[in-house]
Amino acid sequence: MAAHVVYYSYSGITRRLALEEAESGGLKLTEVKDARRVGKLKAYLRGCFAAIRGGAWKICEVGGDYQKADRIILMFPIWAGNMPPAVNAFLKGIPDRADGQGEPTPVLVKAVSTSGKSACRERLAALLERKGYALEGFEDVMSKGMKA
Repeated sequence: MAAHVVYYSYSGITRRLALEEAESGGLKLTEVKDARRVGKLKAYLRGCFAAIRGGAWKICEVGGDYQKADRIILMFPIWAGNMPPAVNAFLKGIPDRADGQGEPTPVLVKAVSTSGKSACRERLAALLERKGYALEGFEDVMSKGMKA
């Protein structure tokens, strides 16, 4: 199976970029969704604090067959320099492939922010490695001026 785009978007900007990525490459698309959508103020205040600590929020069950993909493209917005709580929850819940058999599944990350800077690369790489995945690349994508 080819690559699969998995994304989380709060405002819709990352959703738009993920759709473009999937359409341009003919790839399948899977969305990570919060189990309970909170208002913008709570999302950014509590969410940013949780993101800094590596905290996770409840998410809906993530369907799709991304688990069978040869490569995963993970796209998400940056909150306070880190992965949002929904992405932390997704990554903590992905199936463990660290069984020592076969090559780790490569994951290309596209982190979307207004500054184009993030502080989560090392944390993400370590988490993926423990689960049997390999960080293939990490791209900071500027979203300044973009609209959902």
